Amino acid sequence: MNKTNMPAKLIIAIVIGVIALTVNVYPYIACNGSGIGYDGVGKSAIVISSPIEGYVIQGAGYFLNTGSAVYQLLTMVELQDSQGLDINALEKIADSASANIEKAVDTYELLIKAAEATPYNDEVQAKLKSFDYEAFAKEYGLTGTEFFEAAMFLRRGDITGLYKRTHTRLKEIAGLLHSIKYDISNRQIPLIDSFRRLNNAFAETSLLGSYTAQVFSAII
Repeated sequence: MNKTNMPAKLIIAIVIGVIALTVNVYPYIACNGSGIGYDGVGKSAIVISSPIEGYVIQGAGYFLNTGSAVYQLLTMVELQDSQGLDINALEKIADSASANIEKAVDTYELLIKAAEATPYNDEVQAKLKSFDYEAFAKEYGLTGTEFFEAAMFLRRGDITGLYKRTHTRLKEIAGLLHSIKYDISNRQIPLIDSFRRLNNAFAETSLLGSYTAQVFSAII
């Protein structure tokens, strides 16, 4: 038995939100370039070959795959009145989303270990600490908590701290998906609040990575 019938307009809004955030989670704009902040990486032309940058890109890929599965999940729920709802298919997609976010979490754990074992690049540290974040935000219309959170870490050169913050956010998403999976496995459609929280968590994490990438693009 369903816990709730989700209003169609509300589900459409959530789906649109997920579509918007998946545009922002490609590795090219999800903390991309931050690997240049560590010694031994070299110039920006070869930053993608660094182990740290490789983990950033791999983690972003898993995050994107999670978003794709979440979109499918919400689409099935949205269309249940006209097409019915295959609970087994719903469970399969929820499993996919959960598996991918767990891989993203694991990848960020490897990223953090690599970052903690690697000294920072002094030149990049100087650029991060002297960067005019307020002027940058004004120029590009960057507002909201996520930009100021990214700036808080970057203005003090704490790239690894920003990775740790992202890791915490990924674990939050993993927990939300675990709860949704639990309900579906018990043949219940999760409450609408669960999908709202999931959508918000994805959007916030996506923006944090996007803003980080923009700053590194500007300083490289």
